[in-house]
Amino acid sequence: MFSTEIVPGKTWRIPMKIIYLRGFLRRFSTGMHHTRTEEGTMAQVTASEVAKHILANFTARGEAIGNLKLQKLLYYTQGWHLALYCESLFDDRIEAWVHGPVVPGVFREYREFKWTPIVTQPGIVDLPRQVVDHIGEVLDVYEKFSPWDLERMTHNEAPWKEARGPLPPDVPSNALINHESMRLFFTRQMNG
Repeated sequence: MFSTEIVPGKTWRIPMKIIYLRGFLRRFSTGMHHTRTEEGTMAQVTASEVAKHILANFTARGEAIGNLKLQKLLYYTQGWHLALYCESLFDDRIEAWVHGPVVPGVFREYREFKWTPIVTQPGIVDLPRQVVDHIGEVLDVYEKFSPWDLERMTHNEAPWKEARGPLPPDVPSNALINHESMRLFFTRQMNG
């Protein structure tokens, strides 16, 4: 069980074992795998496709989501996928910006909405069933948090902190949050 203090004196308990167990069982029962190349693993989908699926999920329930929360949910879907499968869900770069992890291409896609809810028809994205299941499991855990809670959580996590190094939290950065850092961090959360 992973816990993090996002508000002084208030600790949230996040049941990550649920994500781990579901992913573990699904991986072995469905034969989930990615296409491998000599260079490594090719991701199954793009971050833009994952974002559209997340937006469609919120839209279907009549709930609003802005770019800040969308970015953090992309980070968590990638992080947990790396921990569970040792493979990236998408190849898009995640950077350590002031307000937490950001996928720059997806951020630009929805930049016009600034700090307001994204009001667009995300369209139907045909994702593999196991990807849809993975996104759903991550959303089950993280969607209840506000964008600012998610920002504070990511600011306390090693991948964002390591990518930024000695930079103060309010200094702009486009430093890469590397996959290995994410995989190690989320694997540690899973194991204990």
